[in-house]
Amino acid sequence: MRTRDRCLLLSLCLCAVVLGGCGGDDGSPPADNPGYVFALAWGSAGSGDGQFAFHDGPFAAGVAVGPDGNVYVADWANHRVQVFSAAGVFQRKWGTHGTANGELSYPIGIAVRSDGDVFVAESGNHRVQRFSSTGTWEATWGGNGTGNGQFQNPNGIAVTAAGAVYVADTFNHRVQQFDADGAFVRAWGSLGTGAGQFDHVYGVAVSPAGEVWTADTGNHRLQVFSASGVHRATYGSQGAANGQFYGPVGLAFDAAGHAFVVEMGNQRVQELAADGAYLCKWGTSGAGNGQFNRPYAVAVDAAGAVYVADANNDRIQKFTPAP
Repeated sequence: MRTRDRCLLLSLCLCAVVLGGCGGDDGSPPADNPGYVFALAWGSAGSGDGQFAFHDGPFAAGVAVGPDGNVYVADWANHRVQVFSAAGVFQRKWGTHGTANGELSYPIGIAVRSDGDVFVAESGNHRVQRFSSTGTWEATWGGNGTGNGQFQNPNGIAVTAAGAVYVADTFNHRVQQFDADGAFVRAWGSLGTGAGQFDHVYGVAVSPAGEVWTADTGNHRLQVFSASGVHRATYGSQGAANGQFYGPVGLAFDAAGHAFVVEMGNQRVQELAADGAYLCKWGTSGAGNGQFNRPYAVAVDAAGAVYVADANNDRIQKFTPAP
């Protein structure tokens, strides 16, 4: 990863320690949201099956849930994808370091379509690859640059059942949309603080309503767009209060349309309603259960379980709705 990558990430690591808890400012959960509890964790630093290399100078990770309920992990510095059951049991892996089709260089964003196809954004190769659910290579597109269909260190990626692919083109400060075979559709965004502008967009997710949500990391906010890139809303500002953000990175949705946001700087997860209203938060800085050290990515399964790629702890943590 380049020097400017390191500088941005290091600046976000000068973080506040945030107390966990779900609900209102008084600590009581909303009536319709009792919060989330730690369920399990798996992983450690290494290159064996079930181990991860989420930090290699900088830190990064990706996590997604497939229609089969399996958890797909972009294992950043091991240059591979690993697949686990919902209980964290290793299933399979694919990828080696390289530039050829099917090889990977710092895979970071990962998304799984409703038919099981897996889309991987590679920061090192500045491209996207599509695989079958078992790791068979299917398509590649992109390359290093600023033109349409090119990338500079892409991060988050999201796919829809209809075949739209959205990529957070991080260091080009934009979002690009493609079809499932990599044909360029449109792009939007530029460097800045205005509506529709970004300061390093790291995360992207599509809500059940079809809106494209983005983690505008350097501006410490979320921006929401229509499927065609029209700005709809902006949520958040820099800080540690409920509904504020410090280094938001990963985004995911549950079936109810609630957004889950991981923050590198605040070492926590926040849950927001579809209109951006704060619902819940959890996480503190550390290595214990339910604590985080630079959380980077998040995914939600059909049962509402939340999976967090806890990057500097080299593990995946799973949380379930409290009884």
